[in-house]
Amino acid sequence: MTVYAMATESEGLTLGFTPVLPVTDILPVTSAVSTVDPAGGGSSLIVTSKIMHCTVGSIGAVGNLFVIIVILNSKSMRTRSTNILITLQSFIDLMATIFIIINNSMEEKLTMKDDSIVSEIYCRLWLMRLPVWGFMTMSTYNLVSIGIERYIAVVWPFKASKDMVKRNIGWIILFEFTFGFFPHYAINTPTSTIKDGFCVYMGNVESPSLQIALLSIILVEQFFIPLSLLLFMYSHMAIVLGRQMLKSDAKSYLDDNHTSSARDTRMKNAQNNMLQTCVLVTLFFIICWTPICSYFYIYRVHSAISLTTFLGHALFHC
Repeated sequence: MTVYAMATESEGLTLGFTPVLPVTDILPVTSAVSTVDPAGGGSSLIVTSKIMHCTVGSIGAVGNLFVIIVILNSKSMRTRSTNILITLQSFIDLMATIFIIINNSMEEKLTMKDDSIVSEIYCRLWLMRLPVWGFMTMSTYNLVSIGIERYIAVVWPFKASKDMVKRNIGWIILFEFTFGFFPHYAINTPTSTIKDGFCVYMGNVESPSLQIALLSIILVEQFFIPLSLLLFMYSHMAIVLGRQMLKSDAKSYLDDNHTSSARDTRMKNAQNNMLQTCVLVTLFFIICWTPICSYFYIYRVHSAISLTTFLGHALFHC
């Protein structure tokens, strides 16, 4: 999903179907401040956007690095299946925040004097923000991996093992790369190009219907597929745990073995706490990604909202 902003001499930043500056996935403008007429109010908006991105990126980088250090320094924590995936989650998010900081800490060339290989690479990879959104979508699919691990542990406990994730970590990373990171390159890279000296997203796609179809594929793959999987898994887990708690209560009432009953209760409580944590993370995913995707759909398909409004930046920085 990609939106654009156009810099004009008299209007500051306005929207255009054929863009001057690509702003990938509702990414607020990060171009050089000098390219925008201050009278249009775009300069201060760009500076604010850069500051907000760098601030959020810095906080995220520190937080994710802290999680990685804490887990790796504890032998008991780093061997647990869920913690291995949490460490992977933090590493992926750390990479995303690093690229966010880099993207918003440097001046960016908005016009291309030629259509050389170097300019094409700069346009298709860097200005399209592919590393940032590749890692962010990969992070989403790592949430799905965590959900799958919890789902197996709760629904099929006899199939789960302590080294299940460790033995399959290579396949897990391949899965997340294939469905999270790679699609951005597969769709955005070949369709973007340089036209009249400007980097144009989907400039190689002439048909508006095909553009919308490709954008819809990205939207479904990036948001609706992981959302559907997460909602299904956690809903089913909640049902299964509820039934298990009822059976455990009935067994405790009839069973005189209080030690066994207490152990079962502690195990169920631990599973419930883990489930609640995972559900909370999924809830934040829904809260943050739904406005972004909604804003993208309204703008890209209907061209109804200006990217320069505070609403656009507020939705992105949730």
